[in-house]
Amino acid sequence: MTRPLQKNLQLPCPDRDAAAPALALQLRMEGDAIASADPVPAIMQLLTDTAIGGHHRSDVFAILRELVTNAIDHGLLGLDSSIKATYDGFTEYYRLREARLRSLRHGHITLRITRERGPAPGCDVLRIAITDSGPGFAHPGALACTADPNCVKHRWRGRGIAMLRALCEELTYTGAGNAAEVVYRLTPTA
Repeated sequence: MTRPLQKNLQLPCPDRDAAAPALALQLRMEGDAIASADPVPAIMQLLTDTAIGGHHRSDVFAILRELVTNAIDHGLLGLDSSIKATYDGFTEYYRLREARLRSLRHGHITLRITRERGPAPGCDVLRIAITDSGPGFAHPGALACTADPNCVKHRWRGRGIAMLRALCEELTYTGAGNAAEVVYRLTPTA
């Protein structure tokens, strides 16, 4: 069982369960489509035009990019971030990524995005969930280590999780670790 990681927010939102979907988007990409197209720019344009204010664009882009990249790199391509720990690690990581992408024929990712209207101004949230068909990862141990700034076991991994924790109200991994969901608060402009 996984407990959501929560960020303390200054804007309380009464009765978030009463939120009604204002936008619902679902995208499933198969391996061959993933190898040839990046869905993030098109999704960001749609979200900017319909669901989020411009002041949220950079945060939502970072969140979406991190979730999609992790699902592809670690879930479908089986890349291990520890490769980056060597002198030429980043070069090797991206060389392997390109080679594995070119040969990707199987597997898929499913992305669901909803904007939920809250009962009061400042309570709208963007919920982003992604699932990949990969084997997952031992998320309870990894999450505990990434939460501890003194943990050096995962020095070359977990930076994305830390970023998601900082930007999102909630971050939850479920199943074998191949499903992640975040909740991002859409605060109004000042």
